[in-house]
Amino acid sequence: LLECYSFPIGELSSNESWTGYQFINDDLDEGFFVIFRELHNKDAKKEIQLKFLKNKKLYLVRKTVTSQNYII
Repeated sequence: LLECYSFPIGELSSNESWTGYQFINDDLDEGFFVIFRELHNKDAKKEIQLKFLKNKKLYLVRKTVTSQNYII
């Protein structure tokens, strides 16, 4: 994380938005992103534009956190 460039993605935080960050490590030619669906967001889906993914493989791991449990 300390060796990555970070870019905001999604919408500005408003407690009703989809927001997050995309992290890129140029030296390793890899990165990751963190996306938050904020507490009062009513949208089940959101299209978010990511950077630097042309001709790249994307692996997605979904981790959902609720006040009661973790779903992996």
